[in-house]
Amino acid sequence: MIQPRFIPFLCLFFSLFAGCAGINFKPPTATQLAQWQQHQTRLNAIKTWRITGRIAIQTDSDNWTANTYWTQNKTDYELRFNTPTGQGALLLQGSPQQVTLKTSENETYTAQDPDTLIEEVTHLPLPVSNLYYWIRGLSYGDLVTNTYELDDAGRLSQLQQANWGIRYERYDSFNGYVLPTKLTLTNNQFTVKIVISQWQLQPAETTVKSL
Repeated sequence: MIQPRFIPFLCLFFSLFAGCAGINFKPPTATQLAQWQQHQTRLNAIKTWRITGRIAIQTDSDNWTANTYWTQNKTDYELRFNTPTGQGALLLQGSPQQVTLKTSENETYTAQDPDTLIEEVTHLPLPVSNLYYWIRGLSYGDLVTNTYELDDAGRLSQLQQANWGIRYERYDSFNGYVLPTKLTLTNNQFTVKIVISQWQLQPAETTVKSL
């Protein structure tokens, strides 16, 4: 079982791939829906990126922050989370064949998919694949009526999925694409703020590094 000192970090990690109930959604107009269809098509074309950012999590008993670095090469990815002191750092590397989770204590865990890996390591059955969509401003499936809200430009401003709520607070332009740079995720246990300082959409290569 993973060491207790990693639990605050893992709570953060879970929250990145999850959503919340209890949001009141304003129905989109026909114009917003048309804009959303165009925006969604462009976002779905993005398969390779590098993200640099920062994440903060708040619970009833703790606050936790980490720098995050995400490299995505189509179906392969590397997610690195580093705390200011280096304690509790995690590195998640995945492909369609296998996912590996490494800790700063040189502990390594593997599974066939990230959801299974997190469940085996933490014994918590939480979905961890959704952020691949959410971080780009997409839902991980077709939008369901009364579970989302669009802004005036036809982009997601709020989304409810998997018992979590995602609020998109800021978008910025990178390489001609408008992408999220500030998100808040909430459920009945966590409040997570994600701030992205840089999106790089040029071809990238996943580099295996030690923690």
